[in-house]
Amino acid sequence: MVISLYPMLTRNFNSQLSLLADQLSNNGYFVIDNVFANESLQNLNHYFNENMNQLNPASIGNKSGKILNSQLRSDKIFWVNENDKDLLAYRDMTQTVTKYLKQELYLPLKSTETQMALYEYGSFYVRHKDRHVASNHRWISLVFYLNQSWDKECGGQLKLYNDTNSEITIDPIYNRCILFKSEIEHEVLPCFFNRKSFTTWFRDDIIDS
Repeated sequence: MVISLYPMLTRNFNSQLSLLADQLSNNGYFVIDNVFANESLQNLNHYFNENMNQLNPASIGNKSGKILNSQLRSDKIFWVNENDKDLLAYRDMTQTVTKYLKQELYLPLKSTETQMALYEYGSFYVRHKDRHVASNHRWISLVFYLNQSWDKECGGQLKLYNDTNSEITIDPIYNRCILFKSEIEHEVLPCFFNRKSFTTWFRDDIIDS
């Protein structure tokens, strides 16, 4: 088991991480609450708010096949640099998860890519997979939520469809992350508030800078 020593990750995160391998293997997903301590959360919120002007409409597809289609996806995104000082705790979290996935599940992971996403009122993302047919380098998806005042009326839940086509709905509550296999179909339900999140993909290739 890999234990992060970075003080801005909570003890709860470290203790729950030991369950990740079994949950991913058996269920295809795993939820961890109370990931970051308060100072880290403040830094993440600061980073998100400071980069709101960098957000652009998200595309679908891969590489040369990318297109904009607001009938399928209507969020706005910004690809982040995990080396930013306000993202040090986040980087430590993804590095800790990478080490754990490699050691416990023997996944051939070599890099991560991370984006921040904003779903404004009425935004959604229809059912899809993160692992593209034409480029299958994504193995595990992670979504971390920064929604301080979320309740059921806000919408924006993540809905997963497992191998038996049963549905699992995850509430996008503050300081929660969900990890799931990137080949699992999922969708973001319509939002009735500003839904903030970071999404990271754990990949088996090196991404061009």
